[in-house]
This record gives sequence, C-alpha cells and structure tokens, in this order.
Amino acid sequence: NPVIADVCCGSGAIGISIANYRKDAFVYLLDIMESPLEVSRINAQKNSVEERTSIMKSDLLNSLRGKKLDAIVSNPPYIKKEEIPTLMKDVRDFEPFEALCGGEDGLDFYRKITIEAGSKLKKEGQLAYEIGYEQSL
Repeated sequence: NPVIADVCCGSGAIGISIANYRKDAFVYLLDIMESPLEVSRINAQKNSVEERTSIMKSDLLNSLRGKKLDAIVSNPPYIKKEEIPTLMKDVRDFEPFEALCGGEDGLDFYRKITIEAGSKLKKEGQLAYEIGYEQSL
C-alpha cells in the first residue's frame, strides 16, 4: 500500500484527493501552520478519508523521521517575494504571507523539499510538484 506525503498541504486538496481516489494509500498531510491543518481535518472528514490520513504540524518533512515514502507531492509557496504586492487583492489580503512567499526567486521550498526527499523516498519513489508557469527547477 503506497505511503504518500503532501507537504505544505494547505487545505489538503491534493492529499485528500489522492486518498479519495487511491483507497489503498495512506497520506500524511503536513503544514507548518495550524489554520490550514484545521481546514484539512474538516476536508478529510467530509471526504471520509480521515482513517487513511494523518494530518500533522510539520516543518516540511521533519515530522516523518524514519519513515520511507512511495511519493511526495507538494504545492508549496512559489511566488517571488517581489511579486507579492502585485497579486490580486483577494489573494494578497486573504492568504497569509507565509503561504505565498517562496523567497527571492520563488523556489526556496522546492530546493528544501527536494533535498529532504532524498532521504525520505523509497528507491522507486516519486516527487511531484505544482509550480508556477514561469518557473523551472
């Protein structure tokens, strides 16, 4: 049975969708902020996947020490710091700064997660990101 981590899970949309469609999977939903984790818990319950998910406060993959994963998925903060003031008002004023800012080039979290993934993924494990359309690793 696949074990998957959704890093920077936010509302849990990605991880909960995976758990919903892959009935054999167990999904860790990880975020550093408590408010999105509360939303993830509600969404997991609404989608009847709470028994196949673990929702945890974690700085990236730190809470999964000793675990080996089949896959890591993530939609981390990817907006360049300088672009945040130019975002649409409903995004800029609704989302916490930490949920948007990916550093100077927008790729800080991708680099960190990629490094951490090396010790967390099984040999044939997969790493999948959502990334800005003008960005590349």
